[in-house]
Amino acid sequence: MNNYGLATADRLTHVKVVAVALIACTAIVSAGKAARQELSNANARVEIRAQMIVADKPVQWTSAGYIIR
Repeated sequence: MNNYGLATADRLTHVKVVAVALIACTAIVSAGKAARQELSNANARVEIRAQMIVADKPVQWTSAGYIIR
């Protein structure tokens, strides 16, 4: 049998390729999770605070007297 080409390979060869790919993917994900550093303090997360803009009175933007509301 000619199991070297993708089009001519039999079913068992395809199953072997998928199994090797799943094992490699699992190993990469496990290594990534193991390499991640945990925060020593849960309160050390960054908070972003933006300035709040509040709607006020109508403002006149032109000299023609039109008011934008």
